[in-house]
Order: sequence, then structure tokens, then C-alpha cells
Amino acid sequence: MQLHVAAPAETIPPPQPTLQQMLWRGLEAFETALELVQAAEAAAAAAGPAGAEGIRQPFVWRTGMLRPARSAKQAADISRFLAADPASAAAAHAEAVTEPANLSALVPGLQPELLIAPEPPKTEAAAAEQSPAAVQRRRQQAKQQQQRQHQLPAGPPALGLMVHAGTTIHPESYMRALWLACQQLAANSSPGSAAALRQARVTSLRQLHAAEGPFDAVVVAAGAAVGSIAELQGLLPMELCHGYSLDMRPAGSFYSGDERSSSAGSNSSSGAGSGGGYPAGAPSLLGSPYIAAHGSGSAVVGATKRHGLTPAEAFDQLSRPIVRDAAEAAAAAAELLPPARQLWPPLDGWEVDRVRAGVRALPLRGADGERLRGCFRWLPLMPGYGLCLVCFGRILGAFPQACQGPQ
Repeated sequence: MQLHVAAPAETIPPPQPTLQQMLWRGLEAFETALELVQAAEAAAAAAGPAGAEGIRQPFVWRTGMLRPARSAKQAADISRFLAADPASAAAAHAEAVTEPANLSALVPGLQPELLIAPEPPKTEAAAAEQSPAAVQRRRQQAKQQQQRQHQLPAGPPALGLMVHAGTTIHPESYMRALWLACQQLAANSSPGSAAALRQARVTSLRQLHAAEGPFDAVVVAAGAAVGSIAELQGLLPMELCHGYSLDMRPAGSFYSGDERSSSAGSNSSSGAGSGGGYPAGAPSLLGSPYIAAHGSGSAVVGATKRHGLTPAEAFDQLSRPIVRDAAEAAAAAAELLPPARQLWPPLDGWEVDRVRAGVRALPLRGADGERLRGCFRWLPLMPGYGLCLVCFGRILGAFPQACQGPQ
């Protein structure tokens, strides 16, 4: 018997969190994630409207993803990324966008001349505020980047990276549909097979084994709440990062983040209200901020970053995903909306439907400035780019057998 202990994570991006380094087993994770998405879609379709209650339709949009270059450095890095791993680029159907007209055609309303801002001058006061560790880390990163740049051919600077295989999902509906797939699989398996969902606070794995076990394996997918489990407290070198995101819709439209429908397909887009919707078939936009389009009538804009949370603060935040305080919601919108409207100006005609908050678990940075990854004390550790549960869930489900010792 296998038990998954989880505390549930919008986009399934190409296999690179930054333009300088590849994700560990990124291409494999990307491909297996899409397999799980297909399984979730099939389960929801097989269940029909009555059996898929609470699952938004569609909950998957295969319109690709576009990462516009927001600096001269990113414009150069995009070309180098494609040259660094042509196999991954081909698998994700990724290509550089080099002409402003092509960039605007991909997402109507995008204005290339607003995207790349001049680098701000570095003042002595700002440099004095930086800690010696941060300065040293940036120097090491700059040195490593220079070495990578010398190793890779430098193509013409790109205005953006278009990933045609990129997929956007509605996380809650995806998780519900994936669980539905588990139930259907168990029902069609040998007698005695079952998939059971129990909601309970787990504070100790030993107590869990004693009260509910024995289990063949326990997979902990708790993310930022991992510090609330006694056996894992202080074990993993984690940094907790709080962030807000905005659920948005065209002003005056009848769409909302809770839209439910059973008639639309996974690649369809709804018409927009009077505020003007997201262009039908256009890719979502990656970057800081990002705009994850859920069809034409809704989108998610994110995310802010605040580091330094304690495990107790993270656990408390996970129980309050919707921001109810008006001042807190207004502050989050004030931080996200100006850069998001610069990224895609028509967003000025949209309104905030609700504000969400969450916490990501980020591995600490090593001496080389890169985030730690791999296996620590027999436990797998992956950087929290907001996609681990989505992209790496299937790989990490089988990972305990592959991780035989400390590394």
C-alpha cells in the first residue's frame, strides 16, 4: 500500500526555469506531466457532467507559452538557451521570436517597444546595502554565466521565446480530475484495489504509520508545509517564499474564477465581455509578472515574492488561499498590475476578481549561487518553481526506490 501526503500547487512550462540552466530531468518531467494531464482530461470526460462536478471545463489550454525578453540580457540568453539543448527545444517546439511584428501577432495587444527597459544605473548607495554574501554570490553567477556564454554560440538577440507545446491548466480542476482518474483506475483494477481520500492533519510520519499503517511507501508532497511534519523539521535546506496572484476577468464581463461548464473542449476559448477578452488561441505569457490565460474570459497574474517565512507562518497561510482583507488585496494588486499592464496593455480593461496567496518552498542556494537539488538524506529535493507538483509528481512518485543513499 502506498500513501501520498499532500498539501496542493498554473502553467506547465518548457523545461527551463531560467534562461541559464536546465531543470533536472526537465524534458522527462515535461513529457510525463502532459501524460498526466491527458489522463485527467480522459477521466473527466468519462465521468460526464454529473460525475465531474466541481471540475471546470475546459481546465486545460494548449495554446503555448511566450516568454518575452524583458532586458537585453534575456534577449541574448534566449538564443543561447536554444543552442544549449536543441533536443529539449525541439521536443517543446520552442523557437526564438526575432521580429516585433511576429511578437505582436502571437499576442495581439503586445507592444514590443514597451518590453525591454533600459538597465537602471547602479548607485554606490545601492551597492553598499548589499550583503557580502550576496555580492559574492552574484560575482560567482556572473563568472559562470560568462563561461557558459563562451561555450555556446551567440545567435542574434531574440525578442521572445515561443514554446508551442506549453500548456496552461486550472490547478484546482486539474487536481480534482487527476484524483478522479485514480478512482477510475482503482475501480477497473483487480479486486481489493481502492483509491481513498482522507483529509487530516499529519504532524508525524511515525504516528501515521502506527495509527494507519503499515505502508509500503509514504510520499510527502507537502511543499512549503513540509516543516510541519516532525520527522522533516529542519532536515531540508529550504527557504519559504510568500506570493500573491490575481484572478482577473474583462471589466463588465460575466466570467469569474469559478466558471463551470461541461460543453467546451480543452482547446476552446470563450468570447469576451465588454472589457475585451484575451485573444483567442494566444499563448500565455511567462516572466515576472506572468499572465496565465484561462481561455478568453479569465486569466491569472502573478506573482509577488516575499522571502523569510517561518514553517508555522507557511502552514497558516496554506489554510487561507483567498485574501479576504481589502487592504491586503489592494496592496497586492497595486504591486502586480502596473508591470502586468506594461507586459500586455489591454489588461488595463480588466478587473480583479479575487486575490490569492500561497507559499513556495525554495531550496537554499549553494556556494555557486545555484539552488540545491538532488537527494538529501534519502529525500528528493527539487527547486520550487511553482511547478514541482505538476511537472515532477509522476517522477517523484517512483523516486524513493531510486534514491538509495545520501548525496
